[in-house]
Amino acid sequence: TECGPGLTFMVQFYYVVQDPEGTVGYRPRNKIQEAYAERWVNAFNAFNPPKFLHDQFVQRYRRLPFFDDIFAFAGEWNPMHPGYNVSDLEDDIRQMDQYSELPLLG
Repeated sequence: TECGPGLTFMVQFYYVVQDPEGTVGYRPRNKIQEAYAERWVNAFNAFNPPKFLHDQFVQRYRRLPFFDDIFAFAGEWNPMHPGYNVSDLEDDIRQMDQYSELPLLG
């Protein structure tokens, strides 16, 4: 599915870049499809534990063929639960490493 935490805007933006005039009535002056393909990185803030992130974001992201070569950037990591500490963060990073099928930055 193209919907889910963090995905909806990424997918909508992809469609706008592919057909800016047809989707939002914008006529670009530059080659935005080329710039998107060569330089774009999707970004999100992760406020959930690794298992949720994997199930609700990573798996869905990987099923979308137009994101095959588009990295995702985790700009902030904050599962927002009381008592979260450095040890928890290290555990979360190890768990995310298990889900390496996503071209993840950050």
